[in-house]
Amino acid sequence: YSTIPYSGSAKKPSVKVVYSGKTLTSGTDYTVSYSNNKEPGTATVKVTGAGKYSGTVSKTFKITALTTPYVTTSGVNYRT
Repeated sequence: YSTIPYSGSAKKPSVKVVYSGKTLTSGTDYTVSYSNNKEPGTATVKVTGAGKYSGTVSKTFKITALTTPYVTTSGVNYRT
């Protein structure tokens, strides 16, 4: 994903790792970690090799802010 809308919870887009034509298995061949992935802005996903695979690669994705129109009115009557 390149952009994901903000929802107030941590975003963890799925990751698919392919090495030399072979799809690797999460938890066995690599681990995934995320940073700055809750608030709007640029988040990072980091893939670290495990077992017989080594090295790391990081990719970024954007969390977009909500764009809700606000309406202002003076005609509101609150009652208890």
